[in-house]
Amino acid sequence: LEAAGAADAGTVILTSAGMGDAAEVIRMARGLNPKVQVLARAAYLRDLQDMQKAGADRVFTGEGEVALGLVETILDRLGATAEQIDRERERAHRELFGQERADSPAKA
Repeated sequence: LEAAGAADAGTVILTSAGMGDAAEVIRMARGLNPKVQVLARAAYLRDLQDMQKAGADRVFTGEGEVALGLVETILDRLGATAEQIDRERERAHRELFGQERADSPAKA
């Protein structure tokens, strides 16, 4: 991390989903640069909480993204409006990831 310039980086991105020590790498990045944005990829939703506790700003999982895609497809097939789909996608995202998406529509 030091050789890669994490101390001065604006963002650190961890993309290896099978990385067993990802939480430790996140803690190390935070130790070098407390203000760095940390984006991480996890193989499974069960890994999400450990990575968030270690200091990741956002954690992405293929498992979670597939679940969100399924929700959208089912709602579309059932005739939901775009607004209903957005609302349910946001709810499902909170339930899966425990956070709101940065790209979600503003709440009224």
